[in-house]
Amino acid sequence: MSNKTVKQKILDYLAERPDEGVFLRSEFKKLSKTRSGVDKAIRALIEEGVLVRAGWGVVARAKWNNLSQRYVPASRQFITEALEKLGARWWKDPEYLKAREDYNANRTTQVPMGSAFRIVNKRITRKIGFNRSWTKYAYGTPEKYRRADR
Repeated sequence: MSNKTVKQKILDYLAERPDEGVFLRSEFKKLSKTRSGVDKAIRALIEEGVLVRAGWGVVARAKWNNLSQRYVPASRQFITEALEKLGARWWKDPEYLKAREDYNANRTTQVPMGSAFRIVNKRITRKIGFNRSWTKYAYGTPEKYRRADR
């Protein structure tokens, strides 16, 4: 029987997966007998700057940002990693991409905020994001992307 704390077990779990930047709370379930044990360990790791909250039940590896003087997600693609871990088939929403393209080409002064994803195969209800900037979801395939043979 191991005398490791839940916090140490989570650190070992993170060390075994250096290429992963995002983790779901459910991944740590098997490391403790109780849900509160996992929650306390995650909270302690967030306070130490090892992890940051990236949504409901989603944590990301943290790195220090000198500009904002706070910890931020280490991966810029943490939202897409979280969607993949949740098993969602997705792509960037075309309307959002057009709005960003219009802004970059100086056709509009309205700044597109956040990020938007088109989710195809399931419904995602949890918030994913950081620093009060949450991801927007659109569901289903837009008409212009549907194949004619369906």
